[in-house]
Amino acid sequence: MIRKTVLALVVVALAVSLVAAADKAQHAADAAMSELSSRRRGLAIATLVILGFLLTLAGPGDVTQVAPGFRPRAIAIRRARIELDG
Repeated sequence: MIRKTVLALVVVALAVSLVAAADKAQHAADAAMSELSSRRRGLAIATLVILGFLLTLAGPGDVTQVAPGFRPRAIAIRRARIELDG
């Protein structure tokens, strides 16, 4: 009877320690998954920034190409002065 009681206490103590170890491992795994998720999100944002930059490079090569009839104010003022002086 005493042997069975001692054996049962040893088994219970072992089970408690195993449950504690499993709980610790679960917390470590959750932290690792959280870090992995944040790294993936960061990589996705970096990829979008790089793709946006590449799309701007693929745009019109000449900055002076503007819509017909578009005259920025500085150019319009300069031309008006030339017309007044000339």
